[in-house]
Amino acid sequence: MHTGAAKTDGMIKVGSYDATDFYVCASAGANCTLAAHQDPFDGRKAFSDFVLFVYEAMNQSGGGGAGGSARSSSGASFVYSVR
Repeated sequence: MHTGAAKTDGMIKVGSYDATDFYVCASAGANCTLAAHQDPFDGRKAFSDFVLFVYEAMNQSGGGGAGGSARSSSGASFVYSVR
C-alpha cells in the first residue's frame, strides 16, 4: 500500500483517511513500485483478502467456551468490495 506521494500510473485508490489517499497496484502487470526481490502481484486482490482476514479475526471470540470455536458478532453490517 502506498500514499499519494508514491503513486504511479499503475495504481488505484483503495481509500483515504483524513487528507491521505491510499493506493495499491491495479494488477500484476501494472507499473508499480515493488520492494527488492518482490514478485509482481494484484494489489486489489491482496488488499481485499487482507480486509476480509482482519474482519474474520475481529469476529473470532476471545473466550474458550465449550468447543473453543464460538463466534461473536456486534450485529453491525460490513460490506467492502475491491475486486
